[in-house]
Amino acid sequence: DTNADSETGTNGWVFKGNLAWTINDDAMVYVTYSEGYRPGGLNREPDLPSQSWKPDQLTNYEFGWKTTLDEGRLRWNGAAYLMDWDDVQYTVYNFSLSACCANVYNLSTARVKGLETDLSFLATEALTLSGGLAYNKAETTGDFILPNGRLSVPNGTQLPNVPEWKFNLLARYDFSMSDMPLYAQADWSFTGKSTSEITGNIYPQQSYDIVNLRTGIDKDTWGLDLFVNNLLNTKAELYVHPRNYEPTVVTNRPLNYGLRYWMRF
Repeated sequence: DTNADSETGTNGWVFKGNLAWTINDDAMVYVTYSEGYRPGGLNREPDLPSQSWKPDQLTNYEFGWKTTLDEGRLRWNGAAYLMDWDDVQYTVYNFSLSACCANVYNLSTARVKGLETDLSFLATEALTLSGGLAYNKAETTGDFILPNGRLSVPNGTQLPNVPEWKFNLLARYDFSMSDMPLYAQADWSFTGKSTSEITGNIYPQQSYDIVNLRTGIDKDTWGLDLFVNNLLNTKAELYVHPRNYEPTVVTNRPLNYGLRYWMRF
């Protein structure tokens, strides 16, 4: 007795605007206002409090800068942003809500306050140092409760899979041996802890560090790389899937090494 011909739809406008100011040949700043959305849809479970879900909308306010300093030896870029998210779409796997399948709900509102920046410095003619940082404070800004009370997301809940801090550092040394251009490189990245879901079976995803090493030949049209990825054999929890019977963990690749030959055309 279920009507399988249900429809949903919407229409509207999204806008984007940008202003940039070139201060001089080595520095510029900009501001951006932008909007985005995801379309709505229909759930498969016929007995839900809401058969369909609405589009969710994102409004982004951003200020950024791009600079080249110290006669071109230092590059510093970055952006600060504030994103307001309305009618947040979220897929929920919960047998108490639906015996057949996962369904999408419109939660309340959320906000992301963030900062991203990267720095690159030519310390000597041979040594380049670079790094990056990202900070994101992402959480709901309103309470959400289904009419039956079985799904609740309170104000201030952390958005899933958004670590608050991420860092990376890289050092590269270029040199020559018998007129052969060689290099050696090491990089380290840190990803902070996060959560797997916004409601239901919420699992913590621990922070992790990854170290990689690389050396080889870097010619104009070809190169040879010897690499060691994940030197410390870190087992990172990229995502914990909240299955109803038992969670499954998506991890990164273990320690791996190899040789790669490449060409430019």
